[in-house]
Amino acid sequence: MNTNTQTTRLYHSTLSPFCRKVRLVLAEKKIEVELVEERYWEAPPDLKRRNPAGKLPVLRHRGNMLAESQAIIEYLDEAHPTPALM
Repeated sequence: MNTNTQTTRLYHSTLSPFCRKVRLVLAEKKIEVELVEERYWEAPPDLKRRNPAGKLPVLRHRGNMLAESQAIIEYLDEAHPTPALM
């Protein structure tokens, strides 16, 4: 459960395997998240502000902006140790 008053938000693409991996980890950790589908192929300026590489997924969690699926997953596993992923 998200104990912070700020909304956890995942900017993602439905068909991306990297985004699916992050959504799966969020579900396993039972973290409430607002899903925002991003049309990365249109190169929206907001996406470049969130991640200069222009890639998804991007997670806003506790005031932090995180990019790249592996970094997001490692951060979530440290920030929310239970249940453990391994």
